[in-house]
Amino acid sequence: MKNKLTIFIIVTLVLLIAGTFFVFRSAREDGNSVFVKRTFYDSVTGEPTKIIYETTGDGDLTAYQKDCAKLDGFFEACGNICEPGATACVEVCGVTCTFSN
Repeated sequence: MKNKLTIFIIVTLVLLIAGTFFVFRSAREDGNSVFVKRTFYDSVTGEPTKIIYETTGDGDLTAYQKDCAKLDGFFEACGNICEPGATACVEVCGVTCTFSN
């Protein structure tokens, strides 16, 4: 009985991790896949103002640059990851795409 519960918990965790992977993955028309960590939207228009990408760590930012260009955004390899209009935020470098609305 204890072994079945352990197996059930392990399978559930694996499925949750795999599900999270697919939820945060954003495939574009050109076939390039990028991981979007967070998207900020304008509270009035509902248009995106900034995308923060989750990188793979291999140093190749080409897919992120292409994705941002396709969305008519401004790509920054070391952009500010703070929420637009934040009053307090730790300055951390992140791969971002910002939009002028």
